[in-house]
Amino acid sequence: ALGPPVRRMFGSAAAGEAPGMPSSTLAAFATPLSAFSLLKRAWTSPRSLRYIPVALPLALTNVFNTLAQVGAASNCGDAYDPGMSVAADAFATLAGACLGSPFPTGVFVGQPAFKQMGARHAYMLGSGLAALFVGCSPAAMAAATAAFPLAAGAGFLLWIGIAVTASAFAPDQGRPSGRFASAAAVAMGLVPVLANWGAQLVVASAAAARGGALSNTLEALAAQGVNVRGLAALAQGSLLSSVSLAATLATILERHFGAAAGWCALNAALSALGFIHAFRVEGDAVVADVGGLVLLRNSGA
Repeated sequence: ALGPPVRRMFGSAAAGEAPGMPSSTLAAFATPLSAFSLLKRAWTSPRSLRYIPVALPLALTNVFNTLAQVGAASNCGDAYDPGMSVAADAFATLAGACLGSPFPTGVFVGQPAFKQMGARHAYMLGSGLAALFVGCSPAAMAAATAAFPLAAGAGFLLWIGIAVTASAFAPDQGRPSGRFASAAAVAMGLVPVLANWGAQLVVASAAAARGGALSNTLEALAAQGVNVRGLAALAQGSLLSSVSLAATLATILERHFGAAAGWCALNAALSALGFIHAFRVEGDAVVADVGGLVLLRNSGA
């Protein structure tokens, strides 16, 4: 008796019913063997190399995000081992990939705010179960997106971002310099993200005005004293550079010069390989110029 409504809920259709999404396309019903064949093809095909410039920055960003959330949790009295947190996150991502999921996992963002509201383990468990049910059901996903507009979700994410940012300005009695270093690091971390936002506005405005090629627009703005190319360079890899530049400044202010030197070396390597700051103009778009040593390539070597 429950068969037809369950099939309709999860997208598969029986004979004579309205067609829906095949159950083989759903994460809950994907067989590991089919996912393993796709992983084998990805590892053995030379065409997969073209996706490394995209996959590697995303993986690094996910690692940095996990470390940032571990630090945020420690500020509200919850100490977690950073290495174990990154390892658990990586294992869950690999397990999901073996089962056909293209999405990486991540630790909860905004733990200080959730903890202040009284949320504990049950909140995380309930959220996971709800996301599992909605994500595996096309009908439930359609109902959820119809019931809750995107503006409501954006407001919630904005509030979480404000709460997380505010935690960086909380006084640290154990480290007198910790408050200033955290505040300065937050301010530094906002710069690449704001540059990315500004670059997107320039590109979108140029496309809407239809004033010719984007390169001509950039030259016209440069003639008026607006260095959009510098803005675009700072915008490339903004998530990576935001974390790395903020960490560099924080370690310098806290006089951990060895760690600061390591972050500076990482910034130099990311920039040299094009993961941050490197871009080129293609038609009406600014795209990342990743791959190889950027300085050698641009010098014609």
